[in-house]
Amino acid sequence: MNKPKRQCFESTNELSIRQNGKEVLQSDDSTSILVIWNNITGVNYQDNEQGRGNHEIYTEYVVLEIGFIKGEITLYDGEKAVDTYTIK
Repeated sequence: MNKPKRQCFESTNELSIRQNGKEVLQSDDSTSILVIWNNITGVNYQDNEQGRGNHEIYTEYVVLEIGFIKGEITLYDGEKAVDTYTIK
């Protein structure tokens, strides 16, 4: 299994996470959206059974509750797509 890549970069644009063409989360502070993105994609969780379990709990009780649905999401830097991930 390929481990997701941690997103970390400086941007002067608004960062957003979109799903099905709609913006679900956005911020212009260049940090909070990347932390949330790394949580959603699982890179902020340990690569062991407990970490994977915690990521599944995070997905079920946080990600799906804040407005995402299962399926593909995209991280945008301004209007440029920089990464995609599929919520399972």
